[in-house]
Amino acid sequence: YAFYSFIISGFIYPIIVHMAWSDDGRFSAYRDTRLVAGCGVVDFAGSGVVHLTGGFSALILTNFVAPRRGRFPTSTADAERFERPPDSGPAFSTLGVFILWTGWFAFNGCSTLAVTNGSAGIAAHAVFNTMLAASAACLSGTIISAIHTSGTAFWCCG
Repeated sequence: YAFYSFIISGFIYPIIVHMAWSDDGRFSAYRDTRLVAGCGVVDFAGSGVVHLTGGFSALILTNFVAPRRGRFPTSTADAERFERPPDSGPAFSTLGVFILWTGWFAFNGCSTLAVTNGSAGIAAHAVFNTMLAASAACLSGTIISAIHTSGTAFWCCG
């Protein structure tokens, strides 16, 4: 893990960041010529660069890392040896959601770097979109859980 982190943060990520964020980077929208797709790429708050790098590197690394043998049961006979870890429960799940939500609001709202000269509207728009996205995810998860468990586990909290 340490070697993987060193390679990603020391060699791969700086190249991708330069390509996206530098004025003369290959994907930059601020170049004068040869823009990607005719318009270049503007990455608000770095979300595209960060998640694209992490996602692709994880996808590529899964080809080199073997599955954890013996970690999960492969048959019903093996399943009796393994104990299912306890559920975290609704209290810890809710706490985790609120911690993530607070971080998203702070990061996305402050990514405008100012709330003067008209930037307050951009910050408000970013925070509102964050709230809509998180709310849609919670609602979708609740509906899918209710459908998957025929409604019993969700409505009975357990």
